[in-house]
Amino acid sequence: MPPLHYLPIGIFAVIYALIALRNFRRFKIPMWTIMLAGATAMIFSGAIPLQSAYAAINLDVIFFLLGMFSIVAAMDLSGLLEHLTARMVRLSKTLNEPYR
Repeated sequence: MPPLHYLPIGIFAVIYALIALRNFRRFKIPMWTIMLAGATAMIFSGAIPLQSAYAAINLDVIFFLLGMFSIVAAMDLSGLLEHLTARMVRLSKTLNEPYR
């Protein structure tokens, strides 16, 4: 295997390690930053041609994810997620009581 083929594997390994370690103590890097850095590194290293990267983008998926993240962010800001979590915890406590 030529040495040039080891570069994408190295980039993948570094990005994978950063994703795995992103929440340790002072090492707080958002997931999207790590993924963007990995995609940029793959394009600049020549592992993925720019035209292939453009062709791989599916706008339907991008807009779907944007919509879902927007809905979840609104639910989080409104307090709905905390309310539902507290309700589920209360419900689970009543379901775990032994039958008499």
